Amino acid sequence: MVLANNWNNVEDPFLGSGLMTLVRVAYEHFPYQEQLADLIPRYLMILTKTNPTDPLLDVQDTFKSKTGLSIEEFMKIGVSFYSGALQYASFERGFIEGTEEEKLKPLLTSEKVDAFLNAVAADFPTFRRLCLQEEQEAPGAGKWVFNSLISRPVIILPDGRFCVPVPRLLIHRITKGIYYDLLEAYSTPGDNPFLAWFGHAFEEYGGFILQKALDQTTVYPEPAYGSSVRHGPDWTILGEDIGLAMEFRSSREPKIVRSTTERDEVINRVRRGLVGILRQFPAKIRAILDGSAGLPASGVSELVPAVITLESWHPEGLTTDLIRRELQQEGTDPGRFQLMSIRDLEWLLTWAQIEPPAIVLRDKLSDPALVICLSANTCKSAPMTRVYHSRGGYSRM
Repeated sequence: MVLANNWNNVEDPFLGSGLMTLVRVAYEHFPYQEQLADLIPRYLMILTKTNPTDPLLDVQDTFKSKTGLSIEEFMKIGVSFYSGALQYASFERGFIEGTEEEKLKPLLTSEKVDAFLNAVAADFPTFRRLCLQEEQEAPGAGKWVFNSLISRPVIILPDGRFCVPVPRLLIHRITKGIYYDLLEAYSTPGDNPFLAWFGHAFEEYGGFILQKALDQTTVYPEPAYGSSVRHGPDWTILGEDIGLAMEFRSSREPKIVRSTTERDEVINRVRRGLVGILRQFPAKIRAILDGSAGLPASGVSELVPAVITLESWHPEGLTTDLIRRELQQEGTDPGRFQLMSIRDLEWLLTWAQIEPPAIVLRDKLSDPALVICLSANTCKSAPMTRVYHSRGGYSRM
């Protein structure tokens, strides 16, 4: 309690900085509200089941060369440690290696557990050094300095036992953390081919979940058309009278931006990662509706544009406003569009047979006062939310 009181009374370097305070607080807290069960299958699918060819990289072999474990082994061992963290404040190595589960015994060997610990664990001196390093990289962040538990969620106590102070960060490490492992593995002074590979893999994953949830005859990949070879949206859904045009982007706010939240840099990242996509959307939609893109859009009168991001751009409303402001300064009318994370799309697709995603998003964008429940948590936190039902119109919950 004393420590909490001291923390709350430390001078906050972001206090009074206006909208940037919202950005920093959002990135500090919202990731702790994620649905952990979604992360493992999502990243496992993106990293091991997609097949981008531009560039052609063997990310699974690279990860195994770097860690000594396959991506799937790394995740499974991580879940075993997560199981221990949920049961005990600290636990001995025997809890992991002495498993009675026959299927896990070949995996939880001393050699493989050591390989896992080399990537995710730290003793006290190492963890202290990592924390001081974060403070040096963002000296003005104060108590908001980046949490080293994100990269090293397992702490090795002096007596050799393991402690996982924030268990959910272990799940982040064995999913999102693999991305950063591979980003580092492919890093070169002038370029990083993994960025392009992962962007294509994410786009491919988007098509996979769309085709699994919807009638495959209504889902179309990016069309190439015209003598100068123009490209349409990454994925398009064409219904009877309304469709959904989607661009998938894996770009996100990097650590230094989330730590410092300097306004100019936040706006610059929004401009580089999102504004250009929305600038091109109207022309792409026109090409689909008038038939020049080559898609069978006869009878479709409207396409709802949506940008799907790997991680949420917090806060979504503020990011959307920044995009609109940038485009309006260029003299471009962005029109209605939806910015949403892949988690939001996955949730919408679970209801796709009851309510097509295009209709849900069209109605949401048509009524600024309407809040669509995209997750169970949202509904619980908003008791007077209006929810759209295909057969009964709107109701209040």
